[in-house]
Amino acid sequence: MGKNKCCLNCQERVLGCHSECEKYAEYKKELAEFKEKRNKVIYNEMDNYKYERHTRFVNSFNDPKYVAGRGKSM
Repeated sequence: MGKNKCCLNCQERVLGCHSECEKYAEYKKELAEFKEKRNKVIYNEMDNYKYERHTRFVNSFNDPKYVAGRGKSM
């Protein structure tokens, strides 16, 4: 995929412009599609046990009861 080239040297860039920028929205859409395709390939190569283990690990970073995915908070 590569780096975000729509923002590099953009003359219209201001603080907080990603929420309104159509170029950035298109980039994020393409990035999401790329990640989804990549993840399908990764998950298809894993057996069920490894998939569940990997999914729990990845989701632990988004879980509020974990601190930076390193274990349960105090």
